[in-house]
Amino acid sequence: MRFDLLMIVIGLLLLVAMTLTLLFGREYSRHGYGTILSNIKECPSITA
Repeated sequence: MRFDLLMIVIGLLLLVAMTLTLLFGREYSRHGYGTILSNIKECPSITA
């Protein structure tokens, strides 16, 4: 396999991976990408 063809295939795979991440990243994310975290508790503010 020639190096040029390999680089084209790798580029296309990266393009597909980035597209799928943007389309489905919110639904299947493990770290809250694009979601509003509702379990964050507000800390009481300290006023001096």
